[in-house]
Amino acid sequence: MGCSAEITENTTKATTVSDKMIVLNQAQIRNSGIELAEPVELQIGATVRVSGTVEVPPQNKTAISFPFGGFVKSIPVLDGMNIKKGQVLITLEDPTIIQLQQDYLEAMSQLEFLQLEYERQKSLSDQQINSGKVVQQAKSNFLSTQARCKGMKLKLEIAGINPSEVAKGNLQRVVSIRSPFNGVVTKMNAAVGHYATPQEVLLEIIDLKHCHIELSVFEKDIASLKIGQRVHVTLMSSTDVKQATIYLIGKEISMERTVKVHCHLDNEDASIIPGGFVQAEIDLTSQKQLTVPSDAVVNLNGKTVVFHLKNTSKQGNMYEAKEVEVLGEENGRTAFRYKDSQDSNNQAVVVKGAYAIVSAIVVKMEPEE
Repeated sequence: MGCSAEITENTTKATTVSDKMIVLNQAQIRNSGIELAEPVELQIGATVRVSGTVEVPPQNKTAISFPFGGFVKSIPVLDGMNIKKGQVLITLEDPTIIQLQQDYLEAMSQLEFLQLEYERQKSLSDQQINSGKVVQQAKSNFLSTQARCKGMKLKLEIAGINPSEVAKGNLQRVVSIRSPFNGVVTKMNAAVGHYATPQEVLLEIIDLKHCHIELSVFEKDIASLKIGQRVHVTLMSSTDVKQATIYLIGKEISMERTVKVHCHLDNEDASIIPGGFVQAEIDLTSQKQLTVPSDAVVNLNGKTVVFHLKNTSKQGNMYEAKEVEVLGEENGRTAFRYKDSQDSNNQAVVVKGAYAIVSAIVVKMEPEE
């Protein structure tokens, strides 16, 4: 039956079979007060420990580009700088920008003439002095130029140029791109003198006030999660515990068998850096959990374990450590889950004397002088 080890009645030292298995003789068992009992399912609050990252919603992250292209003239901001809404981020100049303004000014001037011509021809038509064909041609010319003016006006607005100023004859040589909201510059891809193509991202800004937490939760834990559950978040760069709430639970399972869980922080913190790693504990609703007396759960070689009785004989018993995940503790009992899903929940556990077994393993593994 499994592993075995030779033990004599006079043995006073424990026999280590491996770093997680040990044999104790009958005298050691009596002295250690070892007792076994099966885990009991109790209604108890529990937590799930997971990891994740700090993220920013898409609507609070903007890639800045210039749809018409141009040469970068100046960059008054730096990577990591806090900026205000409307602040100039970058300036550009290009002959096409000047040409667009010139074309708009000429079209507006022509539009005024064509409108007067259309009204004149319409008046003559009403007096039956000219033909309807001439009126239709005048109308077509007017509407066509009007549409062209509207299109160029929209292009000027996209470029950040005031069409009203252009209509007054005030043409701009340099275009300024301004921040659409308060935020922080996170990426800077431009340089003075560099030609920016219409598709090129010059810089990126984000609004840190709306950071959220994206947790990766294993598939087996998803059934225990609900929207509104409390989450305790610890940033890798800080020991402070921040409070959050589950806002959304993803529906897609990744290749790593995890699901994304979206959490909102109770208090927004502009000092949090997007992309940073976090550790989190999710408070589960009170439900039946596998529990043992808290003294049964011990630390062995940096792992949390409980001990099972592996084998028995007249000379002694063999005990094996099984790694577990602690889910919660209440009224002197600890809720846990086996790391290996194949381990039986009905197998007896050492509920008294677990620390003595750990001590025996540690002592046996220490090098002899």
